[in-house]
Amino acid sequence: MRVSIDEGGARCFDGAARRYVPFSSIADVDLESHVLRSPSVVALLASGERRTLFAGGDSLEIHRGLVEHLASLRRHVATPAPPEWARAGRGLDEWLSSVTSAGAASSYRDEGDPIKRALAILDDADGDIESRAAAAHVLARSDDARVLVTTAKIIEGRALPPLVVVAARLGAPSMYFDGFAEATSFLDAPDRELALLRTQSTTPSALHEQALARAKRELADESLLAPPPEQHGSTRARREAAGVSRDAGRWVGKTWGF
Repeated sequence: MRVSIDEGGARCFDGAARRYVPFSSIADVDLESHVLRSPSVVALLASGERRTLFAGGDSLEIHRGLVEHLASLRRHVATPAPPEWARAGRGLDEWLSSVTSAGAASSYRDEGDPIKRALAILDDADGDIESRAAAAHVLARSDDARVLVTTAKIIEGRALPPLVVVAARLGAPSMYFDGFAEATSFLDAPDRELALLRTQSTTPSALHEQALARAKRELADESLLAPPPEQHGSTRARREAAGVSRDAGRWVGKTWGF
């Protein structure tokens, strides 16, 4: 059994079975004791369902990480997204088509640059998953190389929710994001089938391919220049100034189990 925490939830691997549990669906996290084996980390969903996320020797650390992260999320105020971006139960294709036709932020064009607002929504690590996915889809369809590079760096360089990665790839099918294949495996069957069908054969786009290649080069260069994790003090300082004693974001991107 294995679990990975990304910016939007927990990716649970149990043999061939895969489940994604968004943080937004979790009301609380419990540590369930067992007599003859390690404790289990159990998510108490808002629906009332109890869902086991992990069982094994790392359960105590995972439980601690999730509790801290959920507490941090409850204090977060997300960047507002235009109402036209709401999925509202629609199929993946219909939803993303409506997002594209609505434009990059039609309902708040008077509030500044809509592309900057879309980037802010995508960049918001604790924001609503569907809003971030809509923003990723819109931005990936841009014909501005700078926007594409910035978008690709977020998609490639961070642990994003599966839907966000898939929506970005569907916006620019010739951008072969490294995490796309795994991301599709966490979607429900209709969304997964559509995503795979739409990306089976793609029309090459030099603009998108060059933007992705540049994003990867910049990420590689930045990783060489980055100080060791213990020297990253700015994020921790900001959180402590806001009254948060621990940097809950340090759990994002971590994987436990085999």
